[in-house]
Amino acid sequence: MNIQQAQALTQKVLAGEASPEEKAMLQQYMTDHAHSPGLADDLLPLSILEHTPGYTLPAGMEERILRPVIGVTPTQATNKKSPTLLYYLKRACVAAILLGICLLMYQRFSPAPSPHLAVTLQMDSVSTAKGTSKVVLLPDGTRIRLNGGTTLRYPAVFSENKREVYLNGEAFFEVNKDLDHPFIIHAATFTTTVLGTSFNIRSAGKQDLAEVAVATGKVQVAITGQPSQDAITLLTPGEKATYHSGHSTGWKKSQTPIASIGAWRNREFIYDQTPLSIILSDLENAYGLNFQVKNNRVLSCTYSVKFKQMTAKQIMATLALMSEVRFLTKDSLIEVSGNSCN
Repeated sequence: MNIQQAQALTQKVLAGEASPEEKAMLQQYMTDHAHSPGLADDLLPLSILEHTPGYTLPAGMEERILRPVIGVTPTQATNKKSPTLLYYLKRACVAAILLGICLLMYQRFSPAPSPHLAVTLQMDSVSTAKGTSKVVLLPDGTRIRLNGGTTLRYPAVFSENKREVYLNGEAFFEVNKDLDHPFIIHAATFTTTVLGTSFNIRSAGKQDLAEVAVATGKVQVAITGQPSQDAITLLTPGEKATYHSGHSTGWKKSQTPIASIGAWRNREFIYDQTPLSIILSDLENAYGLNFQVKNNRVLSCTYSVKFKQMTAKQIMATLALMSEVRFLTKDSLIEVSGNSCN
């Protein structure tokens, strides 16, 4: 999502026209750019705030914002008619977005707020360092194994009608079956919807690659923000969907051995004409390595090979025997060099 799309979503939230999915997308954007300077100005410039009809914060919120910012209450600010105080009021409202207050604004525009709103907004977060993995058990009994370099965000209590989590990285899901409450995984560029199944999701890293592979059950994947038919696909056991955000308009579906899905959990890697860029990313996440590529052309080399319970050193030695790629360890870095295999 670019800044123009984020601004449009922010205005839809303030107008009470945003869907739950759009609200989640905005919240994810804010989380991903939390440390960006000027994020508040980017999302909601003062010129937009000034022309937002009927804009108010929830009751009492103005005072809680203004008091620590400028030391006065809204009543005092109104009585003095001070341009400076009004300016700070607007700035405080903009800053409120970064504090999550924009989520409370939903109550201003919703005729019947959900009694579970405050609960579902309480998100837990679990992250894994490269070279580690972790098992997460969700409140509904769903079991998730996170690969290295992965972050999972999920609510302490799911909502009444669906189960939603947010993934950045790679994970193997074993979703507890519940026909009345679909399980939805939001990744950077796509969403995956299931009722009960096991599958592997990959979305992150240095590539613009997204991948979903199903071991059991059935899932639907959809590219975020693309309503076209090729942006949505249905996967059954033994099927894999791949999406390159920079080079494709839709999913590329193919068959994959079920035994290979989520095999990284057992330090097993099965590759079929897989680019070196993907393999290096796997090694970074599984073994905590840090590669420095000297010649990007070598990343186009592809491999069809299976590694099972091998050390990272053994895997790199095998790759070097199979092509012109070379690995040189320098302190904490591993330099990767070689020529294109094409």
